[in-house]
Parts: sequence; structure tokens; C-alpha cells
Amino acid sequence: MKKKKNSDGFFEKAGKLNIRKLILNLFIILLALILLVGVPIFINELYKSEPKYVTRWEASDVLAYYSTILGALATIFAVVITILYTERSKRIDRIQQIKPLIDCRIEPMSADDFKLHGLDDQVIVLDFMNVNIVRKIEKSMVDQVRKNKAYYFEYRLTNVGAGNALLIKININGYNYREFNLLVNQSEIFRFYVAPSYYDEEGNTISFRIKYLNMDQSQYYQQDEFFHLQKYQNKSMFINVTDRVLGQKTISKPEYLKS
Repeated sequence: MKKKKNSDGFFEKAGKLNIRKLILNLFIILLALILLVGVPIFINELYKSEPKYVTRWEASDVLAYYSTILGALATIFAVVITILYTERSKRIDRIQQIKPLIDCRIEPMSADDFKLHGLDDQVIVLDFMNVNIVRKIEKSMVDQVRKNKAYYFEYRLTNVGAGNALLIKININGYNYREFNLLVNQSEIFRFYVAPSYYDEEGNTISFRIKYLNMDQSQYYQQDEFFHLQKYQNKSMFINVTDRVLGQKTISKPEYLKS
């Protein structure tokens, strides 16, 4: 029911925007007809009747003067539109020239890879209904991975875009990770230990939401990914990438600031 309400609200807003655009277009057309057709006819009709105020010029003189003024206004309007279009094109080009893009890759690792990491390496532990950060890798954790009762993988983020990615926010199953920056071609690795309690018979899901800014802090971006964890014949565990949603999308500042 909630999704239907949000959907109805979206179409209602879209309908209001279309009505406003229609009204604006009709107003522009009406104004153009008045200026191009109505005013010349009005001037001509004024000089057809018996004038109460005698002028030194004829209707043709007034129409010529009016057409000169109208032409000058049209020229000014065209110049303004050209300047605005040029500035907009420059902004778009600038955005493309510094646009970051985060490439996300999962790298399954073995128990031997897991135990080689030192105490300074942060490991994100996915437990049942919980996400924790640990620095010390316990022997029991390595044994669980070796026995295929737990799973260890690395999640690598690499900035493959044209500009730096700033103030990157990572949300993992509702847990907000610390903010960081990625220069062009720079990577950040997240190490995950998936505890046995995180699984059920049908598997479980890990969701990643990544938000970041460009180097001008003028554009906000978001990427979403979902991974499905499964057991295979109760012997081994693997990660099936179920959905690499829509890729990168531009969002507003309030959407970026929202947790």
C-alpha cells in the first residue's frame, strides 16, 4: 500500500508539471500572436477611422517603427538565449570532464588470504541482524571459513571516472561506514567476514549504497548494489550478484544528506 501511495504521488507531481508546461506554452503562443498579428491590425484599424488626434505620420510609418522595435527585441532575446545556452553547455562539459565513477568488484578469498591480514586491517563482520567492525582476526573465524561455515570476501571500489570522488558515503545493510575520498584510479578495499548466523536456508542479501560528490561539489551521485549469499549443497558458499541496479544516477543534495 505504501509503494502505491508513493507511485500515485509521483504521477500526480508529473501531471502538475505537464499542466504548467502546457499553460506556459499556450501563454507564449498567445503573446506571439498578439505582438505579431494583433498589434499591427490594431494600428491599422486606428488609422482607418476618423482620427480625433491628428499625427504627422501615417499608419505605414507606425508599422515600420513597430517592426523595427520588434526586430530589435527579437535580436536581444536571441542573443540572451544564445548566451544562456553557451553557459549551460560549458557547465555540462565541465561536469563531464570531472565526473567520477565508482567501479565495484567482489573478490572471493580463501581462509589463507583471510588469516594473512594484520591487526591493523579492519574487517566488517556480517552477523545475524548486525554489522560490526573488528580489527583482530580470531582463529575461530579462520576455521569457520576453512570449513565453509562462514564466508570471506573483499569488496573493491575503484574510481574509474574522469575526476576525484569526494565525501564517499557507504551504507552496508543500514550500517553507515566512515566517509572517505577516492582520487582517479585509486581504490579502497572492504574486507567482509560473513558469520554462519547470517545465513538461512534460502540465503541472505547484502545491500550496498554508495553516495559521493564530484571535485567541484556541484553534483551528487548514487550507486546501489545487491548481492545474494547462498549455500551450495551445504558444502560451499558463493556470492551471486543478483542485481547491479541502474548504475550511477544523479541525486539532489537532500538525497545525499539523507542517511
